[in-house]
Amino acid sequence: MASPDFIIVGAPKSGTTSLQRYLSGHPSVFMVHGEPHYFGRDVDYWPERITYGRYLSLFDDASSARFLGEKSVFYLYSRLAAEEIAQHNPDTKIIIMLRNPVDMLHSLHGMYYAYERFENIKSFEKALMAEPARKKDRKLSKDTHFRQALYYSEIGQYADQVERYFERFPRENIKVIIYEDFKERPLDVFRETIAFLGLQGDYLPEVVVHNQARVVRSHTMKSILAAEGMRKALKASVPRVVLKRLSKVYRALREWNVKQGQRKPISVKTRRELFAFFERDISRLSEMLDVDLFRYWNGSR
Repeated sequence: MASPDFIIVGAPKSGTTSLQRYLSGHPSVFMVHGEPHYFGRDVDYWPERITYGRYLSLFDDASSARFLGEKSVFYLYSRLAAEEIAQHNPDTKIIIMLRNPVDMLHSLHGMYYAYERFENIKSFEKALMAEPARKKDRKLSKDTHFRQALYYSEIGQYADQVERYFERFPRENIKVIIYEDFKERPLDVFRETIAFLGLQGDYLPEVVVHNQARVVRSHTMKSILAAEGMRKALKASVPRVVLKRLSKVYRALREWNVKQGQRKPISVKTRRELFAFFERDISRLSEMLDVDLFRYWNGSR
């Protein structure tokens, strides 16, 4: 059975969906739809992890594609995924995409609040402050199976995460893409990525922004849709046929309640404090990559 030749391992909200879509359009590439998150036993991305057989079956439709790939953005954060991927196939090519951690976390919190029941704190600043309590199982939604997703300060500290891949894969098998560079030069970075994978051809994707920012229309509606008690009561008392129809209504309401839009910007104070928190990690990462990341990532803008 086929398995991936390359994996986009993260970070979240760093252009990974756009690169996934661009690569999937290449005639020699097959990419799994969505994010399987098979590797990384320490990260509870799904309530129930997929089996190895199910994971391999995701590549069954690859037909004649030369290169098979997948994207799972919490492989980077996971302390075990790099080792597990290396054990599965030490020749796997790894693509890492990194964004200013302050902007990445702001965007990540916005996505969670818009789409996920496990983030129930509207304010970005308050969600950051809740992290210590959440690590002690407080201030958590009843639907929080993926609690590591709420450990924002950990997710944004990239140096150890990148180092785990540098320790387990040859450097020539790892491509690190800076999101801000990808945003400014999408086709150039795509060409570089194609060359890294060893692909031929003149294919270039149409440059489209994927996975754009979303905001909640009604916070009251979000609270109603996220109410655990109501869902449990319906499951216990409503016939399955009716429940199936209600599920469609629920999904439609959930989609309606999210619209494209810009979130409230981070305050200058919060941005400066967060950037100061990440500054040492960014310095270390700059040395590891031999790239001046402060040229891309400004703490005060």
